[in-house]
This record gives sequence, C-alpha cells and structure tokens, in this order.
Amino acid sequence: MRTCLHKSTTLFFACLIMVLLSTSCNSDSSDTTKKEDVALQSITVTSDGHSITVGEQIQFTATGTYSDSTTSDITSSVQLTSSDTRVASIESSGLATALTAGTTTITATSGSCKSAL
Repeated sequence: MRTCLHKSTTLFFACLIMVLLSTSCNSDSSDTTKKEDVALQSITVTSDGHSITVGEQIQFTATGTYSDSTTSDITSSVQLTSSDTRVASIESSGLATALTAGTTTITATSGSCKSAL
C-alpha cells in the first residue's frame, strides 16, 4: 500500500512509501488485554487512504490478532510512531498529519508485537 503526497504547481510533495509488515509475537507475551488466557499474536496496520498532501490527515488502524484467532481494533492501546516526525505526526488515535514532503513509516507496537505501514 502506498500513501503519496502529490506534486502541485506551487508546492512540491513526495511519496510516502508504506510497506505492510505483520509480525508474530511471543505467545508468552504480557499483551493479554482481550482475555486472560488469550495472547496478542500479531498486529496489522492499515490506512483509510492512499494520497494526502501537506496539512491533510489520514487515519491509521491497528488490528490485533489473538491466539484464539479473533481480531480486534487495538489502535488506542498500541504505541504509534512516525519514523520521520518532520514528515508526519501521528496521534494515539491513529490520525496522522502530513507536515512536509518526504517519506515516513507508521509503526504500531504493543509489547513484543510490532507492525509498520
């Protein structure tokens, strides 16, 4: 999935290349926010759009997959970060704002689980 900043006649924007990475977590992780006997196994990060320009916002969502194969929106309970905070900021709600032209990766982390888009 790609999120791009478009070039206009007065402002120049570059692509935000986003690669979906979903990784497994240790089953003995302390990430058991769903049920006592169910552990968070992986996180998947998605966004609601592909193109934004400087000043615009895009929503990211972190979805957790648990050891019992259920899934849940865990956006508000993960740590969300931007690899380049000069390019984009990200709020705990998953709302990212393009600050300047460039490339960044949005990462969601919970315990030993990490995923980036």
